Amino acid sequence: MIEVTVSEARENLADLLGKVQHGHEDVTIKKHGKA
Repeated sequence: MIEVTVSEARENLADLLGKVQHGHEDVTIKKHGKA
């Protein structure tokens, strides 16, 4: 777990979600590619 303050979490929420979404997309593409 990355410890951040509430204000920091709110400020970086969009960026964090973007990173997570891109991560899931990359994993999905890799899985489909192998399959």
